[in-house]
Amino acid sequence: FVTHDCPISNAYSPELSRLRIDYEKKGFDMILVYVDPDANTETIKAHMKDYKLTGYTAIADRTHRLVQAAGATITPEVAVIVPDGSISYRGRIDNMYPALGQRRRVITEKDLRNALDDIYRNQPVTVSRTKAVGCYVPNL
Repeated sequence: FVTHDCPISNAYSPELSRLRIDYEKKGFDMILVYVDPDANTETIKAHMKDYKLTGYTAIADRTHRLVQAAGATITPEVAVIVPDGSISYRGRIDNMYPALGQRRRVITEKDLRNALDDIYRNQPVTVSRTKAVGCYVPNL
């Protein structure tokens, strides 16, 4: 879940690109869900181009149907949905931002990668929920 104007969400663009490349090879479908109700198709396309988010499928969730289904409240926030429709992981991408206004120089916890690796190995996700740090999902 992302917005085009959240600086924390935008700071994750390089990692989002790496994640798509690394995990599409393993059979994962990676989708960006834009949650800003005012973001139109042109805004989303421009954002994806500006932040080099090529290769992603993008969905405009202007009515927050997906936001509500996944329980997302922050951008960026991730929901990993497995084939049975359940959410096996929801939360942050990693610990680059331990809190608002704080950015780590060295990332020490790669929560999303760990969850995807667990799923790929057919193992239970070790940590299924983390707290995302970023911008609030805009109100409707």
